[in-house]
Amino acid sequence: MTDSDSAREAGRRRALLIGVRETRALHRDPGLAAAYPALDCVPQDIELMSAALKSSGYEVRSLHQDHPDPDCRDVGGNGIIGALGTFFASCEPGDTALVYLTCHGVTLDKRHYLVPADAQPGPARGGLPCVNPRTLLRTAPGELLAGLSRGVTAVVCLDACREDGVVPFIHDDERKLSGDHGSVVWLYSCSPGEAAYADAQGSWFGRALAEALSASAAPKTIGEVYEYVRTVAGRAAGDGTVPPRVDRQVPDWSWESARSAVVCDGSETTHRWTEAVEKSALWDVTADAGSVREPVLDRLRHLVRLVVGLRTDTLARHPDPWDDPRYPERLIGQLGELAVQAGLREDERLSPPETAALLAAPIVHEGIVALLMDELGALPREDADRGAAAGRPGARRP
Repeated sequence: MTDSDSAREAGRRRALLIGVRETRALHRDPGLAAAYPALDCVPQDIELMSAALKSSGYEVRSLHQDHPDPDCRDVGGNGIIGALGTFFASCEPGDTALVYLTCHGVTLDKRHYLVPADAQPGPARGGLPCVNPRTLLRTAPGELLAGLSRGVTAVVCLDACREDGVVPFIHDDERKLSGDHGSVVWLYSCSPGEAAYADAQGSWFGRALAEALSASAAPKTIGEVYEYVRTVAGRAAGDGTVPPRVDRQVPDWSWESARSAVVCDGSETTHRWTEAVEKSALWDVTADAGSVREPVLDRLRHLVRLVVGLRTDTLARHPDPWDDPRYPERLIGQLGELAVQAGLREDERLSPPETAALLAAPIVHEGIVALLMDELGALPREDADRGAAAGRPGARRP
């Protein structure tokens, strides 16, 4: 039995993904249309999250305006509240329940709201267009967590802006971000007063969260997922943009207790290979490594995740008797030792591209082997055995 199998025996993993691409009533007002434009990345973000969660053993249900099933397109306020209530009520003690909600958001009078598809304009204030807060969803347990039982570990991920908006009138909802809901962690794509960001590839927060939750990534616990997302989401910023700060809140649970809760499978192989690349002694003999090290490492981390995912899929279909997942880290370690022992002069130091190539080579090798194993799997058994024996002699590995 694997570690992930043991973790899953504690309860089911269930996820509800909700996305609001457009708010049609607000688009009738030019000012509100500019403030709340269509979020065309929503279907892509939902798809990325769904694939990642399924790889970690989650049962996934999604709700968004582009869903192929008409019954899964209601992302108005009542539709979202109804879906959340049904979802949480179906969870049992021991289950892990993850909610990802991507949409516009706004802070009014220090209260954070989500903008559902049926949000309506409110009375203008000071000549500025406003959203009616009574048509918004408050990010409070009484609003979003109805039906959640104690004993369920819930992770609520809100991918929405938290910038201040114009308040047309005082809302009388005094509910706080607390309540008798037990083990709930709230993850926000940004901190109070900040905007969330997206680009042609999708939401920065959504992409980072999908990476973190994938079975081919290293994180397993809530704490590891949070640290991963906080780091990776910030790397998407460019052109001098200050990245938003991923935020967390655990109002009814201590962070020390919450951070150790296992929420996804994680990959020890990804962790070991990434650590080998990051800590390689090759960086000590690389000229001008400081300015380019992090961008190079970012691409190498991405390569590691891709190859580990490819290997995992291939080995599930075609078990390899010569598989040695520690080969890349051993070879990277030996290359670093040799480079240091060589006592290179200043003019002999490695260039950043040379270091990147040396670090990538063992990982690319594993990817090529995985592809070849897939090709061999399509051959008749006798031919495949001969090809595998000729192409993958485990004794030659250092």
